[in-house]
Amino acid sequence: MANRTFFGVQSSNREVKIIATKVKLAAEGATVNATAVLTDSDGNDIATNGIESVEWGSDSGTSLTDKMFRIKLADKYEAALAIQVTKATDGGGTAAFIEAVSENVSGGSAVAPVLGTPSVVVTASEDLVDGDAFFVTMFLLNTSVTK
Repeated sequence: MANRTFFGVQSSNREVKIIATKVKLAAEGATVNATAVLTDSDGNDIATNGIESVEWGSDSGTSLTDKMFRIKLADKYEAALAIQVTKATDGGGTAAFIEAVSENVSGGSAVAPVLGTPSVVVTASEDLVDGDAFFVTMFLLNTSVTK
């Protein structure tokens, strides 16, 4: 078990929020076709704060393709400082790499429909399949206050 003493993260930006999760894709076209899950070392689910939902594929009734998944954020943020996406080895059999990560964390309406709400869209090099999993870490700016 980890030491429960935590210290603040230092950043050159004020009010940086970090959201880290594992996204696992389920059957395309299902009512809930992807989930954002975090598990502890025993495999127990840990509640993921900050993520409203995850969806993927063209059967999800969105403007996504089978190479894309979207993470809808529960809140708006000032800006995305960094977004890291890594394909998990315990996922499905797709040998894909990440081609692009698009973001609209502020929820601005002037962005294309695929990013119409506070969200992050990840595009892979190949069509994704049921069981593919990704680790996602987002560093988000939560204020308009400047130094």
